[in-house]
Amino acid sequence: MLASYTNNAYYWKYTKALACHRFVVHSEAFAQREAFRELDVVRNAFYRFFSDGGGGGETWRNKFREQVSNLKDLPSDLGSFGPRKPEPSVRDRVMLIANNIKREDLPTPVVAATSGGGVQVKWTSGKGELSFFVYSDHSAEYLVRTGERAEPRSGEIRDFTTEPNTLVGLIFN
Repeated sequence: MLASYTNNAYYWKYTKALACHRFVVHSEAFAQREAFRELDVVRNAFYRFFSDGGGGGETWRNKFREQVSNLKDLPSDLGSFGPRKPEPSVRDRVMLIANNIKREDLPTPVVAATSGGGVQVKWTSGKGELSFFVYSDHSAEYLVRTGERAEPRSGEIRDFTTEPNTLVGLIFN
């Protein structure tokens, strides 16, 4: 009887140790899986914030409109070097850019207020970058930098119905 008790005690002790080992191993694996899951959440949030997943029609336009709309919430004056809140007429002029681009597969551009009360809209791709500048006096310019050209190309935007679409085609083909 003593031998069977000893064997049972050994068996239970071994089983407990094995169970503890499994718990530790499973706990570590669970912690690693959770860390990767958290990393995925952060990565996905980053991609959702900075792009619309590589294009998707109205998605980039909606995010563009949202960014332009958020400019109205800026303080009127943040000093001589900070951005100044653009007037509603300037924001409306910026919206002409999105309204006249026919491409549906664009990433969301960055929209930022300038220190002069204007707005800069910037797209970046593997081929280069394109910026539109709409100033407080409603004049507008563009700047295109591509890997193919050493010198950036710039000029005044005179026709908001055709020029933005043509310029976007230079860096997204």
